[in-house]
Amino acid sequence: MVDHGMGVPQRQYRGRPMRSCSGGAMIRMGFTVLALTIASIAPGAVQPSSAPAAELIRDLGPHAAPRIRFVDTPLIARELQLDDERQVILDQIVLDYLTFVERETRALAERLAAADPYEVSTDPAAIRRDELRGAVRDALSRSSESDDAAKALRESMLEELAVTDPPGPIASPRTRELASWDTAHDQQWTALVGGIDAIRDRSEPGHWDAVFRALRRRNTPWRPVLPGEGVDLARIVYDHWGRDSDVARACHGVLLDYAKLYDEMLAGRDWTIARIRPLQRDARIMGTPGPWIDGARREASARGRLAEVNDRYLEVIRTCMNDGDAERFRSLADRAMYPEVFRPTAFHRLLRHVQRHSQDLGLTPEELRTLDELNEDYEQSLGPLRAEWLEVARRAESEAILLAAESEAMLRCYGFMGPVLPGREEIVGRPAVLREGIGQLDESATALVFGLLGADRFGRIPPSAYQPELIAGPGSSTAESPGAFRVVYLRGAGDRTGLGDRD
Repeated sequence: MVDHGMGVPQRQYRGRPMRSCSGGAMIRMGFTVLALTIASIAPGAVQPSSAPAAELIRDLGPHAAPRIRFVDTPLIARELQLDDERQVILDQIVLDYLTFVERETRALAERLAAADPYEVSTDPAAIRRDELRGAVRDALSRSSESDDAAKALRESMLEELAVTDPPGPIASPRTRELASWDTAHDQQWTALVGGIDAIRDRSEPGHWDAVFRALRRRNTPWRPVLPGEGVDLARIVYDHWGRDSDVARACHGVLLDYAKLYDEMLAGRDWTIARIRPLQRDARIMGTPGPWIDGARREASARGRLAEVNDRYLEVIRTCMNDGDAERFRSLADRAMYPEVFRPTAFHRLLRHVQRHSQDLGLTPEELRTLDELNEDYEQSLGPLRAEWLEVARRAESEAILLAAESEAMLRCYGFMGPVLPGREEIVGRPAVLREGIGQLDESATALVFGLLGADRFGRIPPSAYQPELIAGPGSSTAESPGAFRVVYLRGAGDRTGLGDRD
């Protein structure tokens, strides 16, 4: 047994098992039953011994999330072509890791619950900053011009942010403990990877790197925020054309390059967010806006780099397809990356319904031609609105990350409800303006259809055919969450076409 940090021993695995594992399926079933209480552990599922610790576990959230779950083991065994004996060992390796995560998350929460309080009163510099800001607010409160006061508060904040290398807050016990947790977690993950590497057949390496890329994408603890940030372009190809299709074979090299670059940017995003969030929390408590807002800027940048990988490879992947498939792929990718921009509008749904039920509604050939003309006029008006929305969608979400941090910092430091830079609000709100413009266009086009059909025939159309759909953006509860990602391996059942990732 080898101790890999934080007091939890990790078994050493060397090659094939030294003991007989007859009845491997039954043993694995036993592991499955045991793992049900551990394998799906989320921080909120850990049972601490105190109420403060329970609240801390919920607060820790993705910082303590496992990088693999027990449900992943059959997929790994299949990809690495493990027999029953080695799959039993794989189950134990994963179970050891999950036990570590569960145990150390509980211990971390208990230590934080017992730690000294982290608040302004413990830092003389933070007390002095708040006193100076209070004096500024008091002086401005005597001003009769609220606009002038707001401008002065913003200028005061900008002066704070303009200081070169502003001192950050003293790290809280929570931040220091999380740094130690990250180190120990990395060591335990390395032990898991080494254990799996030891039991796989080197003569048939399988998709070793592809497995861990898939695990990272599947189990990333940070949900996507920017449009296109969490979309898997390879999955679109495999789902639409099939893994054994000519398109998949022709695009194999490109898709492999895409998977590697996306994984690199995904790892960078996760690393950045995991390290800035604790620092932002400390800055919020101690009232140091520089690290707080700079962290938001770094997060937006990391998310943007990840989303840009999909932008770049949307075009690259199209180059390995014929013209028809390339256009179909663009359409599918656009709808996956920008669902709000490309979802059918109310008029699109109304027109489709009327065309499908034209005989039931008694439309004449002339009325159908009029509908086509209405659609052409509608598309001409819709095109510029959609094009602008597509252009500003991602920037608006990036700016929203900064706007939220700046507004919260202004409230914390100066008691002022508003952004540091008012112009940022206009950028963030632009998609809503465009959405409203499309809604008005829909109303006008629907009124023309009403005039064409008349009240009697239009009344026979169900309202669901033309009422606006509920909108689910990238960060909504109905959008695709990290936990919903399906593992996309480069090998499928019966694959004999050279699509394997052997790098």
